[in-house]
Order: sequence, then C-alpha cells, then structure tokens
Amino acid sequence: MPELGRMLGRGLTATTKKSPAPSMGYMTGTTGLGTLSGLSMGGFSTPSPAKTHLLNATTSLSPPVILVAALVQAVAAAKEARMSVSANGGITLFQKRSIGGKIDPALLQGQSKLTRSEAVRLRTYDGKHLHSDGKKVWVSTENTAKTEVLLRSVGPARALNTLQSGDAVLLETREGNRLEILGGAVNVRPKNYRQDSQTFLVQRQGGDGDLEEGDPSFLVSGTGHVLAVEGGKVLARKPDMDTGEAFLLERAASHEPESQWLVVPNPQGHCDPTLECHRKLNVSCRSASGDDLSFDKCDHHSRPWSYEPCFRSPLGSCIDLAESDCVDIPGMWWNTEGKTCAQYGVEDCDNELVHRACRQTCGGGCQPAKTLTSGAAGSCEDDPLYRGTFNWLCSWFSSRNCSAYLFKDELLKACPKSCGAC
Repeated sequence: MPELGRMLGRGLTATTKKSPAPSMGYMTGTTGLGTLSGLSMGGFSTPSPAKTHLLNATTSLSPPVILVAALVQAVAAAKEARMSVSANGGITLFQKRSIGGKIDPALLQGQSKLTRSEAVRLRTYDGKHLHSDGKKVWVSTENTAKTEVLLRSVGPARALNTLQSGDAVLLETREGNRLEILGGAVNVRPKNYRQDSQTFLVQRQGGDGDLEEGDPSFLVSGTGHVLAVEGGKVLARKPDMDTGEAFLLERAASHEPESQWLVVPNPQGHCDPTLECHRKLNVSCRSASGDDLSFDKCDHHSRPWSYEPCFRSPLGSCIDLAESDCVDIPGMWWNTEGKTCAQYGVEDCDNELVHRACRQTCGGGCQPAKTLTSGAAGSCEDDPLYRGTFNWLCSWFSSRNCSAYLFKDELLKACPKSCGAC
C-alpha cells in the first residue's frame, strides 16, 4: 500500500503539471478490465458509496496508475465477498461457498418448494445419499430406507409452512438416532442425547428464501462446522477451510418401520465405576403401534447401546449423573477454574468438560429428571453427590489425609468438612 500511495502521488503531481487536457478515456476511467465508474470488471458488483472515493481519485490519472487502483479495488471486493456472513438463530453462516465437482443437471429437474412437515433426503452431487446405522455415518448409492439420514425441520410453527434457507433442522435416521457435531467430529447419538449439538442450520448455496427440491444446500452446526464428504466418509470441517459439501435436497418417500428400538432411562440404574462410569438403560423392541416385540424383530445392526455414559471428572471421579438426567453438577470442584455451571453459561458449552457437567445449562431446553441440593459456595459442607476414585464418599476421608491422594485438588474442594479444610 505505501507503493500505491507513492504511485498515486506521482500520478496526481504529473497530471497537475501537464498543460494538455486528458482524453475522454482518462476522464471516464476506462481500462482494459472495465469501467471504473461501474466496476464491472471481473464480475464484481458496484462498490458501496463509502468506497467510491478511490475511484473518483483515479479519473485524472495515467493508465498504469488506474490499472493498479482497479486491481486493488478488485482484491478488496473479492475479500469482502468471501467474508460476507449472515446471522441466523445465533449461528454465523458463511454464505460464499462453492460446490466441489459438477452437479448432474438431471438432479435439478422438477424443482418444487419443500414444506417443513416433509422428510428430506440429502444427496451428493455424484448421486450418493447420506446413511447411518446408528453408530457411523457414510454416503453411498445404496437404496436402503432403513439407514438413510433425513432432514427434519424443528422450531415453532409459522404462517408460511415452507422450508427456508436458514431454518433449524435435525438430521436423523428412521430409527430415531441423530447426527451431531461436537469437538469437530460427526457423531451419531440417541434422540435428545445432546439436543443443542444435534441442531443444524440448512443454508442454500444460492442465498436466502424458500428451499426447493434440488437446491444445493450446506448443513452448518452450532459450533460453526459444516458437513463435508471425502470419499464415502462424512466429516466436519471448519468454515474457514471452505470444504463444505452442498447436498441436493430431495423429498423422501414415506416409510413406516414395522419395528424400532426404544431406549429409556432405567429408574433403578446407577453409574458404576467398574463399568467405566456408565449406567444401564432399558432397551426394547417395539412395533409401529407400540407393542413389545422380541429382539429378533428389530434390526440387529442398528441396536442402540444398553449403557449411557455418566459424568467422569478429569481426575477420575465417577458421579451418579448421566446425560438423560439433564442436571448441572453442583459446586465448582469438577473444574480447575473454580466456576459453577451458571458462571460458565451456554457460550462455554462447546467445551467437552462443561458440556458433560452442565447438562441443564447446555441441554437446549431438556427437562431435569431430578433435583439436587448443594451447599452454598464457600460453606464448610461436603458435596453429597461427590464420589472419589473407587466410589468413595466424602465421609470415607474423614480420618484420612486428603492431601495424600492423586485427586486431592478436587477432593479438598468437594469434601472440605471431611478433609478438615475448614
């Protein structure tokens, strides 16, 4: 930019000293790239009024200086286009993306508007659909309705029932499992496992408005990651990598499964340290009408896990709280920053530890399954929920030296009374 300033300075000085008037070509700012007054060069749009001062300053310059100024303006316009974003639902979407590869024109025929009540399939530009068996995600040309992933709209009803670019959606299988992006990885979880991380925004490549069948669209998570496809794998990519996959939207044929798995929490279940801090779930096979069936009537390959993970602290403590409980871990002993879940807030829920400890705060509106009590901050009371390594209660340490244990940092904060710290 200093070089450009010197060139512009020399150009201005030269034009003021010359007696002959400049030609009309110089007065209109015409170059080999286009007309500066309209900036039609290279396909860029007309600049904003705030940027026309540079163009006005070049109307009396020599052709080389005009060319340099035009190139600088073109680069700035391109950078501005790449950085163009729009906020929707608290999630920032990068709208300037391109599809990798060519789209088969046959896939774009017969376009019609999609409604929010319809199930929508996701198809890649080379004709593959998104599939999941409840454990992994892939794309393939197989025509198996049982494993295909469908896009379903979420959110409150509105007067216009059309699916629109920027709407919040879920990506779920016909068995009820949902895709989520957490920590930069694509996972498959049971319904409501992490409601907030299971929500995506569907963003049409062409911009806002009603979505139609055949529209190339991106799926952007709450963390800002976008779904991408490499070979047969489905991955999560950061927006600045510019490698998102534009899926073509297709109406899905109606399909009512004859049977499906049902997973509910076990009321008598407890988080077991000997099971790597997991709690048993009740898994059953049900018919479409809700009747109990034998397990062989449901798809074995899509059978969900029989155990759900409980909260495990960084130092190994297994706490009797799982995802389905939808409650926040009381106190602040579980983190090194000395904060409660309320002090962290929703904006910190992308942190894996906070996400696991603060289920009510990060649960996206889930309903707590139990009520917990905890002593006031700074009080000399033990946390009744705390379990040290080997499932020891605070009272077990009352006659022992708490500072002698490897997990002393969280032990002294969770059990100040038993440890004699107050």
